[in-house]
Amino acid sequence: MIKKLSLILSVLLVLSLLFVPVFAEDSLAELKRVYNNLNVYFYTPYYKDSEKFEAYSAKMKEIKDFLASDSSTQTEAAKYYAELRTAYADLMQDTYDYSSLDVLLDVYASLQSGCFTEESWKKLTTIKESVEKELASPTLFSRNTKTTEKEYTAKIQSNIDSYTTKFEEAFNQLTFSDPSQKM
Repeated sequence: MIKKLSLILSVLLVLSLLFVPVFAEDSLAELKRVYNNLNVYFYTPYYKDSEKFEAYSAKMKEIKDFLASDSSTQTEAAKYYAELRTAYADLMQDTYDYSSLDVLLDVYASLQSGCFTEESWKKLTTIKESVEKELASPTLFSRNTKTTEKEYTAKIQSNIDSYTTKFEEAFNQLTFSDPSQKM
């Protein structure tokens, strides 16, 4: 039970890794936090075969040098933060199959919000926003020394599948609005 609780807490800690938006006054601190978390939780052997790994590694080196300099500005930190998010998301999406999430966004875009009740549409919109966040900053799970690449891949796939399940549930709960009430 304690192992499960610690696993859940570590996953929740890592889930917040890249989800927090950067505001000008917090960008340097946020960049340091994300950089440090990636250094601790990112297990290179799982990603080194990706075509995007070199760009990610180069960005991490740039940020390391930037953070070590005394002339770091908030504007530069915000720029590096955005670039790191992009490099990280590209690497994750190149390593694991996130294509089903793109399909969900396409389905959402094809729907007409006015056809559904506000409440049911809002539920689907909330899930859509979660999918967008996941694509912008994929979840990085912590691992222990015994976690194999196959087990880790299964954990990532399970996370991706959970978004699909939530989207399908919200989609199936869409309720058509009554056109006579709109007049």
